[in-house]
Amino acid sequence: MKRIYASIALLVAVAAGMLSSCSSRSEHHLLDAIPSDATAVAFVNLDRASHDGVVISELGGFAGIASTGTVAAVTLADGTTLTLTDAPAPDSLAAHGYQAAGEPQGELTTYTDADGMTAVVNAKSDIAYFMPCSATRALERVATIAEAASKLSFASNKGLADIFEQKSREAVVYGALSRNLIAVNSRSSAPVNPQNAEWIAFAVKQESGVADIAAQLVEGSGEPVEIKGLRTIDTDFLRYVPEGMNMVAAAGLTPEIDWDAAAALVSLVADRSTAGYIALATPYLKGIDGTVAVAASIDPKAPSMADARIFAMAHMDRSKIADLQKQASILARMAGAQVDDISESMTAITLPADAGMPSKLYIGEVDGYLAIATYPLDGKAENSFAPIVTGHEAAAAVNFPEGAFEAERPDATYGIDIKFTLDGSEAHTRISFPGSDKSPLAILSAFWRH
Repeated sequence: MKRIYASIALLVAVAAGMLSSCSSRSEHHLLDAIPSDATAVAFVNLDRASHDGVVISELGGFAGIASTGTVAAVTLADGTTLTLTDAPAPDSLAAHGYQAAGEPQGELTTYTDADGMTAVVNAKSDIAYFMPCSATRALERVATIAEAASKLSFASNKGLADIFEQKSREAVVYGALSRNLIAVNSRSSAPVNPQNAEWIAFAVKQESGVADIAAQLVEGSGEPVEIKGLRTIDTDFLRYVPEGMNMVAAAGLTPEIDWDAAAALVSLVADRSTAGYIALATPYLKGIDGTVAVAASIDPKAPSMADARIFAMAHMDRSKIADLQKQASILARMAGAQVDDISESMTAITLPADAGMPSKLYIGEVDGYLAIATYPLDGKAENSFAPIVTGHEAAAAVNFPEGAFEAERPDATYGIDIKFTLDGSEAHTRISFPGSDKSPLAILSAFWRH
């Protein structure tokens, strides 16, 4: 189940790794201290997070910085990361293990702790900057940052500031991440005007026992940017998905999707083998023109995948389907698997019993789709997934019943329920943990504990 947790962590890492505040006055107070060309700014309303069950003192990245009020995390154009708060009193810093590091340098005073964190307090702006570096280095950087912000601050990016203002009314975590940070195909290191850049604006809130994570692609002006290459999902694939699958995902795609960029992005975060598989699959992914769907039924407590049911379909040209079917058969025979053509369009591959995988794999063409499954496909399956995917350009659901996972206490178990949708430029993910006595945000925050 580590993969599922890792996926959730990847989905909210951007939101939870950067932190800030609740009131618009305090938020803009911090924005005024951030240079306009910062590539990521995020906020956490610590009081609201605490109210929603998050134990602030146990959340990674908060130790010795703040437990209430406003915290902001920022990534600057040169890659520097730092955390900002309203300046705490010296005795508060001392209570968190910080000691003065030399005499004040003009308006700036530095404090360090035993873990190598430095706090630089600006007496004029009443802002504290926290950086994981030496006092000397932190003092130099903060002086430069403060000067740049005084000339043009992030608050001047009015489109993004307005989004923050709106999200601050109810979100626990909110902010924006420049797509320049993940523009893997761009070789240019030239600064980009924030107003001309594309941003991923995000917000996390909790209501009625559900964590809601929203993300939208916008311009620096705040105008939404429609994601190209998407179309409404064709739900016909559901005829091949039996009830009882606990993971289902689908997307409607056109050839405008940039698979090369997707493959490059995966290669940055995946190991060499996974990146290699993506590279091999790219020519086939480019052939998808229509709906692509996957589904699986997995027991998180099972020692292997032998009893898992797995299904995938992708609409593509018949010639590409035939080629992929042929290549899969060749690779299977080379690996010692038995290969049988059970019809003109479908091949059955029998896997070795000791492979830890389902005994059969069916691959071929069904209704103009490339189909891969661990069970025969007859088009007569019934399920309850239609309301989840109907009318959306991309959608997914993950559902494991209460008791599927062990919590921190050996006597506590819980399930997981995730629903994801993507339409136009905006994505929504709703997460709950049936059976848990902790809030969704409390469980998700455990990923960032020390």
